[in-house]
Amino acid sequence: MNRKKFYSGVLVSSAFVMLTACGGSEVKPAIEEAKVKAKEVITPEKVEKVKEKVVEAVQKIKSEPKSVAKIEAVKKDLDKPVAKVEAVKSDVAQSVEKAETVKAEVKPAAVKKVNASTAKLGARNPTKNRVASEKELKQKVSYARMMFMSKSSKRVAASNNEQAKAMLSDSKSKMEKAKVLLDGGDLQAAQSEIDDSMRLFNAAAIMVPSASVIAGQRKRYENLLKELNAHRVTHQENFDRMVKKSGKEAGVEYDAEQVDTLVDEAAKMAVEKDYESAAATVDSANRMVNAATSDMLHDQIITYELNLDTPEGEWAYELDRYLGYEELIPVAIENKKPKKSLMFLINRNVKKGNEMAATAKETAASGDHPRAIAMILDATKEIRKALRLMGVKQ
Repeated sequence: MNRKKFYSGVLVSSAFVMLTACGGSEVKPAIEEAKVKAKEVITPEKVEKVKEKVVEAVQKIKSEPKSVAKIEAVKKDLDKPVAKVEAVKSDVAQSVEKAETVKAEVKPAAVKKVNASTAKLGARNPTKNRVASEKELKQKVSYARMMFMSKSSKRVAASNNEQAKAMLSDSKSKMEKAKVLLDGGDLQAAQSEIDDSMRLFNAAAIMVPSASVIAGQRKRYENLLKELNAHRVTHQENFDRMVKKSGKEAGVEYDAEQVDTLVDEAAKMAVEKDYESAAATVDSANRMVNAATSDMLHDQIITYELNLDTPEGEWAYELDRYLGYEELIPVAIENKKPKKSLMFLINRNVKKGNEMAATAKETAASGDHPRAIAMILDATKEIRKALRLMGVKQ
């Protein structure tokens, strides 16, 4: 009896697995019936009947067109990803084959040439030497035509600067050569000639500046010359005071002969209207004088004996106070090194203070000390304004 039940159970389980895999809904009743029968006493006849029903159900499922169609559809869906993978594999294989072909065609010499060109251009700016298009080059030629008709070109041509005129002539020649090359289609060579032509033109124009530029350079030269004269006076006053107080060793001199030579050279440059070079030369002389004054007053403590009981005594005190601030001007300029735009304001205040101090001295000499004191106080204010512009705390 136990062997029959075991046989029936195996049969039912096998039928369940097989029919479920086929996807037939009609199998379930047959399976359920087989399960019920398995609980009963199994006889060979009953087993045969169950087997016949299972076989019948399987045949019915196989004969259904829908079930077969479903199975075929599933198979097709499974085949699609496989086909895609095969297609991708094929494309990759073709790409690899093409890359190998190109690699084999590239000559080592060509690779070296490309590497050398890249090194010249620089990794950060590989388009630096890009050849312009024909349209761009023609635009540059058109611009050059206007450039050679400009005021700058006429100014250079009318000047006495032979070097500048030669550069202008070379510039025009290179532009004509560029036109011929451009007509012949040699864009790279044409671009090179155009660039050289423009560089020569700009250099020539700088060598012969306009009237407004010359006027500005001349003004700067004259202002620096006035500053130099004022700084030399200040140095001499401080030198005499230091020597009188502490001996000759306390005074610091500058090379007066060298300064005079520089001034003479600057004057010659100014005659030739080379005011830019003249200004630079005077500025060098100025730095020599200011450096000597700065060294001489370095770490010096100036003391005054006060006597304010009389107008004369008060005048002497205020005059010394003014001179003390005035002495700081060249020292501050040497140490602070103010910009040119700021120096204009500084020089204006110093000039105004000096003029007011000169008037105050004349007034004191006439005996009107109270009025002279008021004047020298105003002069001191102007000098202090100049010091504040340089950031000197007072």
